[in-house]
Amino acid sequence: MPMTTTVPFEKGEQILTRDVGFKQKEMEAPDGTVTDAIVVRFLCDVSAGGVVAALTEPERLQVLSGFKVSLKQFLPDGSTLEPWQMEPLDRVRDDSVRWLKQDVDNFEGATDGLARAYASGSQQVNFTCYIPTGHAAVIAESHKFTGLSPEQLKDCTFNITKDGDPFKTAKSTLTLTAVKVIMSPGTKKSEARRIGVPVFARRVVNANGYEIKTEPGLCLSLEDMTPYASTTLGALRVTAGGVTVTNDPSTKVEIFADLVRDYASAGRAMDAKELGINARRTLVYGVSPNALTRIYTGVVEARQIVKNKEWEGRALYLPLLSHAQTMALIKGYSRHIPDGRVLHAVSTGMYEGLEVDDKALPYTGMTLFLDNEPDFPSYAGIRCEKGGTPYVYVPDHRLRAAALKVVSVMRRSDSHPAGDTRMARAIVLDEARWVPAAVTSTRGFDEMSAVREEVAMQIRAATARHDEASSLAVI
Repeated sequence: MPMTTTVPFEKGEQILTRDVGFKQKEMEAPDGTVTDAIVVRFLCDVSAGGVVAALTEPERLQVLSGFKVSLKQFLPDGSTLEPWQMEPLDRVRDDSVRWLKQDVDNFEGATDGLARAYASGSQQVNFTCYIPTGHAAVIAESHKFTGLSPEQLKDCTFNITKDGDPFKTAKSTLTLTAVKVIMSPGTKKSEARRIGVPVFARRVVNANGYEIKTEPGLCLSLEDMTPYASTTLGALRVTAGGVTVTNDPSTKVEIFADLVRDYASAGRAMDAKELGINARRTLVYGVSPNALTRIYTGVVEARQIVKNKEWEGRALYLPLLSHAQTMALIKGYSRHIPDGRVLHAVSTGMYEGLEVDDKALPYTGMTLFLDNEPDFPSYAGIRCEKGGTPYVYVPDHRLRAAALKVVSVMRRSDSHPAGDTRMARAIVLDEARWVPAAVTSTRGFDEMSAVREEVAMQIRAATARHDEASSLAVI
């Protein structure tokens, strides 16, 4: 995955005793980029009480588990988005392999990495962890819409916490005497100003229940946190976006075999690191490399046909943002624009010309223009003055064009004696698709959103100026 990691955040090298990190406005990424991962480089001084053999893989994972990370974005309405909530780095490592296809650097390093052998005395151990915030390697168009903007990062806090001595916990003859961290954004070039939907990791449980459900979103994996070889999960019924993708008598064996085969069919075999996640987790639902339009969205639900164990689920997904969250993200971004400027936000999926189902549009994020830029007046979208209240805006030239189309399709004909109301609805949706938060339901446009209703109202008013009767068809 192409990613630039060589521009550290301004604080540079920090000493980690118990916790360390960044407050709001302290994480600054270069302009013209989006951030696909928070990159944390650990520089550890470790003392050995004699010769100590290299740590085994479970012991190295135990070291990682002694460090936890949290990422939180603060929104102007007082709410927050919390993609990572005190997550131990051993779990984040597997998540990063799943999402980014990126392992911990130097995890197997035998010279100065986590797999080194120790002589008596002090020596250095260095490794680098990646906390996903954007790029989803299995989605073909991911590079066009994922990643957090520099403005989003400024509204975030990020923290690393150390629990005791992770090295001593893993091996009693080792002592962590000092640790420094250098944190940087893992960036890629952005084609325009962007607001990206952050990657969420969440525990999914249901005490005494047969089934677990994820939150609505674009879910790339749902796993049970027990090893594949030893789990007692039996036959499963799994649905994604209401579509059955696994059913009795299929089990973990068929689910994982499907995913491995689909990877191979896509032209790239599953990496050994990802195969190795089976030692710690059991895949219940996974996505193989594909185009965005071929990936299910909505809720993923897994049900045990016969309940053999309590669920301990973990989901990785892009969340379905609400109307309020979308407006708050736009308002938050507007606080970072120059004084006197106006912001216009449109759907990145539409702007990039992605072939995508309407239900997937919310996950493509937003592209933004200022009022001194050429594309500012071109599309329907959300406008916002600096720190102001966002509102739906359909440019006059698009309103006129939409109104005339409605009048045309509502003319009586032999095939449509009362006019073509379906085409009138389609004209509204053609404009609504450009506007962020037009879709806020897993049902897509089958459920009315506040944005779609506002777009329809503006087109209805414009149509009425040409033909009152035709305007009644605009919904």
